[in-house]
Amino acid sequence: MTRGCSASVVALYCFLLVGRADAQVNPVDLVTIEQSPEVCDDSGAPEPNRFKLYAKNDSANRRIAVNIKTDTIPAARSFVLYDSELAAFTEQFPTFYEHRLAPGGRTLIGCTHIYRTGDAINSYEAIRVQLTKEGAVFVDPTSPVPPPDIPLKFAALMIEKKDGGCPGGPRPRGLFHGVNTHPNRRVLVVTSVIDYQGKKQPAEGQDVISPQSTHLRLGCSNADHIYTRVGGIERAEFVGP
Repeated sequence: MTRGCSASVVALYCFLLVGRADAQVNPVDLVTIEQSPEVCDDSGAPEPNRFKLYAKNDSANRRIAVNIKTDTIPAARSFVLYDSELAAFTEQFPTFYEHRLAPGGRTLIGCTHIYRTGDAINSYEAIRVQLTKEGAVFVDPTSPVPPPDIPLKFAALMIEKKDGGCPGGPRPRGLFHGVNTHPNRRVLVVTSVIDYQGKKQPAEGQDVISPQSTHLRLGCSNADHIYTRVGGIERAEFVGP
């Protein structure tokens, strides 16, 4: 049985025919990952061949939730990041994220590269990644909508590999960069500053970071009588759809 319908078939029969065909296949086979010629918006980041990746639902009438796996090339790289309160944690690839696709819908799921801090001062490393389907299910139209993502959970900091002239202290010496770990949404990150006496200054940095990217340096990881340090991420919010 084919899933197509000729123009002469009545609309109701066509709808039932396509629906019955969908029911006979694994929903993961109805999801296609497509590389777009669109370059990811990275505000002048160094990799011009970083292209957008989309997932497309080939079913005309069934909503699908697909689990997308993102892994680095070579596989299973890890990075030391810091959360909003400057607690260190390991970002370990592969990572997984569920996307919900409307019937016939298409959504951005990531890019062909991610960015993390590089070897030189104020530099980035463009890391090739591979996105694959790790499973999918049909979603009942009456099922509850998943809770929205929390921007602060995707906003992080990373210390660049060169010290950048920053003082030593309890954290590795260097400059903090903002990191957005979300696969397809930009995040506005607002950071605070602390002086060498431990006094917190008003939130001052406001940086919009593209999906799976890092941003220009935000400040030192430690403070002395000359340098202040980043005090943490005060708030984060998604920018755009």
